[in-house]
Amino acid sequence: MKLIARIIRRVGRLINFSRKTRLLAVVALLLFGGYFSGGWEDFWGFSPASEPTAPSVKTSDLGKKILRKVESRLKDLDSYYALWEMTLFKEPGELRYRLEQWSHPHHGFRLEMKALQAPESGDAIAEGAPDDDAQGVKQVFIGEGEEIEYLYHSDVDGFYPLSELASRELPSLFLEDFWESLLQARQVEFKKQEAREQNDLINHYVLEAYPAAPHLDRVSEVYWLEPEHLLPSRIKSFDQHGFLTREIKLEEAQLEVQIEEDLFTPAE
Repeated sequence: MKLIARIIRRVGRLINFSRKTRLLAVVALLLFGGYFSGGWEDFWGFSPASEPTAPSVKTSDLGKKILRKVESRLKDLDSYYALWEMTLFKEPGELRYRLEQWSHPHHGFRLEMKALQAPESGDAIAEGAPDDDAQGVKQVFIGEGEEIEYLYHSDVDGFYPLSELASRELPSLFLEDFWESLLQARQVEFKKQEAREQNDLINHYVLEAYPAAPHLDRVSEVYWLEPEHLLPSRIKSFDQHGFLTREIKLEEAQLEVQIEEDLFTPAE
């Protein structure tokens, strides 16, 4: 990735591209060439499935009741902070990421992503390694609505505005995205209530959902919702063969939290 970005800069200098044009080319490569840790497409852009078939079971009354509560929570959602850990189950091994996000209805969003494993080797990143370590590249996205406005990446000099890119849609990795995906599902089946961990007495609603827009790697999903705020403590995605392709765990969440406005402004 760094080698390709370096080649673009060098070619740009030879044919006298401006610094702005060179940086834009690097950013476009990173965004749309799949060169983020594990590939940009890993975060949501799975291949479309060929008409996957959901079981002929209607959403149960209890499932509908839970969905109405989720809809109410989504409607009342204000500013929040969330920390997730995402694991992608891909050949030749697992890829793990830490997702830290801040969202405010008036100021926008900030998403920080950090690889917890080296994408190529699958080796775990050493504890205490620098954020910009070659194997643990940190990426920061700042924007508003559903569009990224600024990107930080180790191969780009600081934050770079993305206003000149034709497409800058954010991957669907925020709390509201998970809730909306559940609400828009073609079918939701209430499975059971169970403890999140063996020694945890807090029960969870367990729902199996069939997404409205299924993909080969995301034909069905199972949500574990804690009963008080209906936050998804865990989400598992399965492919058309029933194999686990992605697992997202909620490590920490703070709702209606005060967030400094500076977080949504790129550092100079």
